[in-house]
Amino acid sequence: MVANMTQHLDWPFGADAWAEHEGRSAPHGFCDLRLARRLRQILMQLSDTGGPSIPFASQDWAQAKAAYRFFSNPRVNERAILSGHMRRTQERVDAAPGPLLVLHDTTEISYGRDVGGVGLIGRVARLTVCGILMHSSLVVSKRAPNTP
Repeated sequence: MVANMTQHLDWPFGADAWAEHEGRSAPHGFCDLRLARRLRQILMQLSDTGGPSIPFASQDWAQAKAAYRFFSNPRVNERAILSGHMRRTQERVDAAPGPLLVLHDTTEISYGRDVGGVGLIGRVARLTVCGILMHSSLVVSKRAPNTP
């Protein structure tokens, strides 16, 4: 079932394949092809190592510095970075057989000292809380392709 779905949606498995596939559509978001190539390289570095910090994912300081220069470039913005991913997502949705289900989850992650490090939190009464509010979505098909 998974093999059929990935074949149907032209989706390669593997972190490098994902980064290459998503990054290949990125040139439409950038006015400079060099920026699109650099984004693809950064995506591949981050996906190879599981998405840790830029210095850890980079092979050396020169690569880390290049990544930081990329993100500080005034011609690089959220829309340009996400353009390839948004385009590929739309293609996958258009190619999906039948209706899709979108599963959502919101998680609050606190970096407060009083909880002993990183941890999940509920509603917090304090005014200042360091952390992340992460909302993730997973899109799934109700049925596998080529099934009645």
